[in-house]
Amino acid sequence: MLCLQSLTTEVQAQAAANLQSSAPNPKSALPQLSDAQADRLKPYLDMRSGTTYGWWPGGQGIMIGTRFASSQQLHWVQAAMGMRQQITFNTEPVLDVKANHSESHPTLLIQRDIGGAENFQLFGYSTQSMQETLLTEGGKTRNDSPVFSRDGLRFAYSRTNEKGLYQVRMQRVDKVGDSTPIKINGELERALVLQPLDFSPDGKSLLLLESRSILQSTLIELDVVSGKTRRFGKDPGSATTLARYSQDGKQIYVLSDQGFQLQKMWMVDRKNRTFRPFLPALSGDVDMFSVSHNGHYLALSVNDEKGSELLVLDQLDSYKEVKRIKLEPGVISDLEFHPSKPVLAFTFAGAQIPSDSFTLDFPSKTLNQWTAHELGGIDSKLLLPPQRAQLVGGQGEKAYNLQTWVYSSMRQGKNPVVIILHGGPESQARPGFDAWIQYLVRELGVNVLTPNVRGSTGYGRDYTALDDGALRADATTDVGSLLDWIKTVESFDAERVIVMGGSYGGYLTLASLVAYSDRLKGGISIVGISDFTTFLANTANYRRDLRRVEYGDERIPAMRKIFDEISPLKNAARISAPLLIIQGANDPRVPLSEAIQIRDAVQANGKPAPMLVAGDEGHGFKKRAYVDQMRETMAAFLIQHFGLTTPEAKP
Repeated sequence: MLCLQSLTTEVQAQAAANLQSSAPNPKSALPQLSDAQADRLKPYLDMRSGTTYGWWPGGQGIMIGTRFASSQQLHWVQAAMGMRQQITFNTEPVLDVKANHSESHPTLLIQRDIGGAENFQLFGYSTQSMQETLLTEGGKTRNDSPVFSRDGLRFAYSRTNEKGLYQVRMQRVDKVGDSTPIKINGELERALVLQPLDFSPDGKSLLLLESRSILQSTLIELDVVSGKTRRFGKDPGSATTLARYSQDGKQIYVLSDQGFQLQKMWMVDRKNRTFRPFLPALSGDVDMFSVSHNGHYLALSVNDEKGSELLVLDQLDSYKEVKRIKLEPGVISDLEFHPSKPVLAFTFAGAQIPSDSFTLDFPSKTLNQWTAHELGGIDSKLLLPPQRAQLVGGQGEKAYNLQTWVYSSMRQGKNPVVIILHGGPESQARPGFDAWIQYLVRELGVNVLTPNVRGSTGYGRDYTALDDGALRADATTDVGSLLDWIKTVESFDAERVIVMGGSYGGYLTLASLVAYSDRLKGGISIVGISDFTTFLANTANYRRDLRRVEYGDERIPAMRKIFDEISPLKNAARISAPLLIIQGANDPRVPLSEAIQIRDAVQANGKPAPMLVAGDEGHGFKKRAYVDQMRETMAAFLIQHFGLTTPEAKP
């Protein structure tokens, strides 16, 4: 078995060699774009968007994330469509920002890591001194999920050490580095994932989320002094994802699928722990919610089959609907009410526009756009929205709808098809903006399919569980169903199909090449799992048991046998279609060893498997230079293996 530690020298050599594969095998040569082809891709690489982090301390404008140089940084926008004032200038991307609203110590908590290793650290930024200070210890601990107390003077967060053990810690913003673990009595000390959610209004209690899988998580209240805990919810098989105290602390707003297939909103009596659902008949999965500062309004982002819908309720009037917003097919996220006004901030990404920050004012119900995306000089009217297609997955009584988003080529005749498989597997392909897809459709004339194969979220608990454990191979058959369907569509060229995906989508790509190489022109695996047994042995300690719940436990002989049967590595001899491998050297989730072992196995069979390794990235690329190189390499791979001829002039 390859281990990550033994690969460090090779990784560094690959990164130093201008991201080229270190193997001398000619089959390792990465495909290259011509200068003219690179010029046609460049506008799509230059596209820029804005992500809402929340309100600046005191509500004086909005914090957004956007990239002007190599990586996403924090910016401050003080008025709608105002100037973006850059706050951070680090080479590493800003991953998240939280703000308190203390008049005496206005502080931002900024989260970033180094080189994609996901050893997240928290930095405090004083808006008074405009100085940034490391608040966590650095090193190899992972510090995550910070939440401020209501007075803004304390924050709690989770810390994971190298052994994968969780702590909940607390720190004052006026005492830098004075972090102490919160005592927890009992079994929570061995939780697979432990995440702080909210402080009670009096600061004496803290809501925690204990997760054992995406389908099994429990809400817990912790007394921050005594360490005593109380559990909420009687169904151990349900999943809670978000919770907040009411303004008076007597109730708790909870987002959970308890008793339902989809996530619903609940009001929980804190004293007797009884759950009361509201809007139980609301269709769609509730993604997230936010409560206004005075408890008057409740905003929900609802995920239906067409995209996101924003629903705002008047809580003081028996949850009467106040406003319902559906901008266009897209995704609404990052909901946060102003700290003292009835104004909701959020992010919207449409199928044809990159994400931007918006606000919704009450009671005037006025919608304002705060940031303007940039499209690299391309007219937004020329970008293409997807259409929904419903296929049949499974067979007989177990048949189900396999929803797929279809981005159709505008070129006449039969055109190639790219199937993009999402990761997770607990995730969902949705109609948000994707510059890469727009490039494929507009510039290469490719049809793009983004399916939600079994195991995806958004369609209920049963659907999400359809690929668990021993059922894993069934998800690969969904790709076969897509290939069958492609034959029936006149504008699709069934002889030119390439499959690609990242993380678990990378595994599905490799598994599809094993099962359907005779029907595929190639595959692109991005940080993909090549063997579940080696993956579980080498993934980060804090993730291993959590992933065993989803994929199965390799220590059980029967499960290990199944892993061997579905392993792309052990079945690499069946991969005959060209394969491109893309990997971050510092990936803690799917380590580099997964990429190297499948590359070596495929090349040993005399088949091409070039590999692009980014020495300063992890589970996915975030820095501009690496993202550009990845997109250029993938574009060249598609042009080469689809046999495409592309216009040489700039668009």
